[in-house]
Amino acid sequence: TLSRLNRTYPGKDQTFVIDFANDPQTIIDAFKTYDEGAELADVQDPNVVYDIQALLDEVGIYNQQDLDAYKKASEKALIGNPDDETLHRKMYAATQRAADVFNAKFKSLTDAIRSYEQAFDKAHQAGDKKAEEIAESKRSELTKEREVLNRFKSNLGRFVRVYSYVSQLLEMGDGDLENFSGFAKLLAKRLNGVPQEQIDLSGLVLKGFALKKRDMPEDAKATELQPIGANTTDASDREKQFLDELIEQVSQLFGDITPQESQLYLTFQIANEVLKNEKCVEQIDKNSREQAMRGEMSSVVKQGVVNAMSNQNTNARTLLKDSESMEAFIGMVHDVIKHGEGGQLSKLLAKIGL
Repeated sequence: TLSRLNRTYPGKDQTFVIDFANDPQTIIDAFKTYDEGAELADVQDPNVVYDIQALLDEVGIYNQQDLDAYKKASEKALIGNPDDETLHRKMYAATQRAADVFNAKFKSLTDAIRSYEQAFDKAHQAGDKKAEEIAESKRSELTKEREVLNRFKSNLGRFVRVYSYVSQLLEMGDGDLENFSGFAKLLAKRLNGVPQEQIDLSGLVLKGFALKKRDMPEDAKATELQPIGANTTDASDREKQFLDELIEQVSQLFGDITPQESQLYLTFQIANEVLKNEKCVEQIDKNSREQAMRGEMSSVVKQGVVNAMSNQNTNARTLLKDSESMEAFIGMVHDVIKHGEGGQLSKLLAKIGL
């Protein structure tokens, strides 16, 4: 019954369930009939929305004046014509200062990171290890600062989703929180320099859906369903983490049959070949990892491996003789390109000491 209540109808694009009779355990027991792996670790704490908001407040991108301006504009839209372009512009203007602060900080950090990357390249070419270490340390520090901004943007969207979910479970009774949800939703769309004409202020409407059957492995262990919580982990240097993970994947795929240097070089060599194919780049940009791997990129990578046999014979044969290894390699090439570093082979190899 609970599942069948989840239906939409023209004019009704959100649904929720009120259950006066059952407790959480009864609900979980009912769903276990269809999913034996479901376990409820704890009851969802509705105050998580305040925890996420607190994390957003700490970054200092917006202030109370911004929220008040948005509230005034949105209230006029509510009692007036919601399609009034003048009101839309006022709501947009209420997020202008915060968007400018974020975008200016993001650009400044990105420019500084790029300058230290260039300093690293010069130091590497000159063989100045000390200068390399200084440049890399500064780049890593600034990258973590930029990650705080990336985290801020993702937390804006996270707040909107969690608030929408929690507010369906109970009446929050907090007008300021409702206002903040609308402000956060619009601000998230404006970050990284998105122009006004590309932003849709209307609600999101479900256009379609697909159902896919997924079989649960017989040896699958029961997992606990954790309540939603705020992401309080420290910002990290994602580039360094990516390189460490890539090195580990390369080692697992090729083993010790060839030097790690040649294994990494082959990976980035093929990634650069894929980047030259506009169709591949477009498919990677607009599709999921699984879909992109099944597109044009698969044949381009395989042909690249064949072409590399002249100078990477052992590594190339390892991939060509095992379809699973080739699949894993295609996935690594995808990740290199998606990470945005596929065209900077020499810098990455230098950073990891090769």
